Amino acid sequence: YRPSYVNRDSNKAPNQIEAESNTTHQTNWLLENTLTYDKVFAGKHAVNALVGYTQQKDFYEDNYIFATNFPYEGVRTLNNGQVTDGSSTESEYALVSYLARVNYAFDDKYLFTGTLRADGSSRFGADNKWGVFPSLSVGWRVSEEDFIPESSIISDLKVRASYGFTGNNLIPNYGSQGLLGVSQYVLGNSLVNAVFPSSLSNPDLGWEMTKQFDVGVELGLLANRIYVEADYYYRSTKDLLLFVPVPQITGYATQLQNIGKVQNQGIEFSATTRNLVNDFKWNTSLNISINRNKVLALGPDDNPIYASAPNVTNGFKTEVGQPVANFYGYVFDGVYTTQDQIEENAHRSTDVPGDPIIRDVNKDGELNANDRTVIGNNQPDFIYGITNNFSYKNFDLRVQVTGSQGGEVFSMSSRFTKYFHGERNARADAANRWRSPEQPGDGEYFRANRNYLGLQKEPSSYWIQDASFLRIRNVTLGYNLPESVLGNSFIQSSRFYFSIQNLYTFTDYFGFDPEVSTSGDGLTRGGDYTGYPTARTFTLGVNLRF
Repeated sequence: YRPSYVNRDSNKAPNQIEAESNTTHQTNWLLENTLTYDKVFAGKHAVNALVGYTQQKDFYEDNYIFATNFPYEGVRTLNNGQVTDGSSTESEYALVSYLARVNYAFDDKYLFTGTLRADGSSRFGADNKWGVFPSLSVGWRVSEEDFIPESSIISDLKVRASYGFTGNNLIPNYGSQGLLGVSQYVLGNSLVNAVFPSSLSNPDLGWEMTKQFDVGVELGLLANRIYVEADYYYRSTKDLLLFVPVPQITGYATQLQNIGKVQNQGIEFSATTRNLVNDFKWNTSLNISINRNKVLALGPDDNPIYASAPNVTNGFKTEVGQPVANFYGYVFDGVYTTQDQIEENAHRSTDVPGDPIIRDVNKDGELNANDRTVIGNNQPDFIYGITNNFSYKNFDLRVQVTGSQGGEVFSMSSRFTKYFHGERNARADAANRWRSPEQPGDGEYFRANRNYLGLQKEPSSYWIQDASFLRIRNVTLGYNLPESVLGNSFIQSSRFYFSIQNLYTFTDYFGFDPEVSTSGDGLTRGGDYTGYPTARTFTLGVNLRF
């Protein structure tokens, strides 16, 4: 219920009274049946086998009613107003899976695992509901071989490799079917309800499939006081599930299709060290991950896919040979400070000192849509994390730090906050805007202007921000009551702790959170349209074991 004195627009006071009611019901059930066989033969051959069958079903419904034109403030029921809007939604999906796995080990040195699963999803077309996904892996525990002496500094050495397939069905329910929407139109002098085709069917829609090869090594040194893991992987995904633009003559804007091929390859490294092991203990764990993404194919013609998000029409471009979802727009090169500078560059006829310099990318002397280019990407150069655990007698301290380097964010809200036009508030940095040739500002914020026109409102590098960050993710201090205090009570152990989540983030990003993506899907990743900030959470608690 929104009373009249809650004012959302200073130009319209008081507001109309508004009220709404929304009811949601969701049921999700999962049934899993597995049968396991476990046996050791002749002391050296170990076999573990499993077969299974699972079923899952999800049902969702909601009902919504909206009313306005309330004659009296004091009665807050919908029937006191005029119902002007309402809707109801109902959907469900089901997943059925058959699975099998066998693990074999010989003398705990030579290891083999094979898996096979078949999944059927109600979201796909009638002829493509099922996907089959096999995988296998092998391992060799080298440290168990006779040629590795027991006195060696190598306490554990394992080499492993794997190859397999996985599937993705994370699309809307009924994604393969042509759906109907509701609308209204005028017939005669009356407003009547109608239904219309709202999405384009695709009976051939099927599973998105990823194949991956991985090779890795695990190394323990000095009785595993130092333990290192390193992996290289190559992952190729085909038949991507994407909403692809289709010709307007079809009557639709997009269609959900299996299209294209994308590869990801990278390196993952982790290390754990036991630095101090006496009364004062200190363990450190660190990891780093480097991934490179590239589009290999986009359908029969390999035409680029342009995608939109709030305030960035066609602001994302996915093309062959490039990462997915590059930011796409104009390049801003500062601010004009003199009329002579304007005349020396390609410009618009309306440009005056204080306006932005827009780069003539194709160098044809004109500024238009042909000058749009790739202006960034959300994918980082690498991500990392470090965790330190300290303990002394009954006290323990855990500090976890995570970070990302090299990624960028498309700050969609910059269209409002980096422009100073008097209609709404702007960033404080706008005080450094261009004011006059004698006060040119910092060269980043252009002049105040009541009405920004043309290319200034289009997606551009003016909106791109470095999203690198280092975040103190968690700090936890704990204390375990000694057994002498607990005595013979029914409490076996008691631990008091105080923790802080997201203590501080070191970043140059001017938004609330550099680790953000408010856009809708994989083709528009890395957009920030007033994303909600990450909360700093303080927790004081106790763990009791009886």
